[in-house]
Amino acid sequence: MNAQHDDDILATLREIRDDQRALLAQVQAQRALAEQQMAQSKQRIDESVGLQREALRACSQPSRGRASAWPGWDARRKTKLG
Repeated sequence: MNAQHDDDILATLREIRDDQRALLAQVQAQRALAEQQMAQSKQRIDESVGLQREALRACSQPSRGRASAWPGWDARRKTKLG
């Protein structure tokens, strides 16, 4: 009976080990996906910030004969038209 009990314990421990390995593989896959998503988000944020800075620079420069960024606004005089 002692040998059978030992075999049952050994089988249970192996099952626990196999389940832990499977869970570890799932966690690693989730982590890889999260890292990929973080990298994509960072890239999108960097692009967005760059575009916003570019838009601010374009709005802060005098129009020099170009149409104003805001309709009805004279950028050279910084006043509303009309």
